[in-house]
Amino acid sequence: MPDNIPNVQLRAWRNEHRLTRAELAHRINSTAIGVRESLACDEERIRRWEAGEVRWPHSPYRLAITQLTGLQPENLGFRPNRRGAGQLIEATSIIPMDALRAEADLYGTMELAQQLQASDVGTGTLEALAEAVDLLCRAYPVVSAATLRDRTQKRLSQVNGLLGGRITLAQHRELLVITGWLTALLGCVHYDLGEREEAETARRAAYEMGRQVGHGELMGWAHEMSAWFALVEGRYEDVVTSARMGQAVAGHSSAQVQLTLQEARGLGRVSSCDQSGGFASVAGLDPVGHLV
Repeated sequence: MPDNIPNVQLRAWRNEHRLTRAELAHRINSTAIGVRESLACDEERIRRWEAGEVRWPHSPYRLAITQLTGLQPENLGFRPNRRGAGQLIEATSIIPMDALRAEADLYGTMELAQQLQASDVGTGTLEALAEAVDLLCRAYPVVSAATLRDRTQKRLSQVNGLLGGRITLAQHRELLVITGWLTALLGCVHYDLGEREEAETARRAAYEMGRQVGHGELMGWAHEMSAWFALVEGRYEDVVTSARMGQAVAGHSSAQVQLTLQEARGLGRVSSCDQSGGFASVAGLDPVGHLV
């Protein structure tokens, strides 16, 4: 499924004007053009615009947006379809370095939204944080490990600050999940940098956060990391063990698929070792993508 770049400019405008998605949709429908065209904008449509699922709305919506905001759609983060303006959805592949820049923009928007709310974690903040983490994970395959480590450590520090603020139990759980994903990503980049002790510490912490909130997918990925580490290091029986432990908790998730592949790799290496009487080479192993 192609990736979408979040429309952080539209989200920033909405947050600056202290509007919920439902309120923005209502105002679009209430413009002169919205009334004339009987527009049916709703909260879900705004969500799709902000998520980047729709890059160029139909003409009546674009005109209503301009009438409401006084800005052209391009100045609110919308982009014309390369395949023609009649296309409703343009799925845009994201370039890893673009993902890093988009993450910075999105995080800046989230901070603005936070400042406008009475509580420390305002409406939309958790969603923005989750999208920012996703963008960091997308940047993993190409962005240098040192750059990604520094950015991830910075985000972890900022999210930990939110955990100490005024939040509900539900918000606390969501922040723990977000922190768990960031910690898992940090473990991966530590490992890529040869910092194996730090990588294992991060992996264990990510698993513990997943366990605390009962998040099977996060626990599954933590086990997948363990299997990946073991595969690179030639500990093939540990690969199988970690993969099976992960499968027991991952549920129906992307982690389950990767854990099954890791188990197969481990079994294949064990079989190869048994047949050859020695260890098979891991040359050519490409672990990139296990968190993406």
